[in-house]
Amino acid sequence: MGNELDSLGDALTIEEKKFSDVSAEKRKLQRNEWFGVLLRIRNNAIIVLAIICLQLPFELAYAHLYEITETEVMRSVFL
Repeated sequence: MGNELDSLGDALTIEEKKFSDVSAEKRKLQRNEWFGVLLRIRNNAIIVLAIICLQLPFELAYAHLYEITETEVMRSVFL
């Protein structure tokens, strides 16, 4: 009788370990998924800032040159 209870207790312990392993793996997968989302957000932010930082000076220079030109011939060169 005691031997049967020990084997039943061992079976329950094995099931608890499996459940805790599944739970730990689920948490690990969720953490990796959120990490991927955060990396994608970071990469998108870097791309947007890079585009702004690279394009803005040229747009400002174009706007300035367009404003200081006095003749229509010169303005048509900038278009």
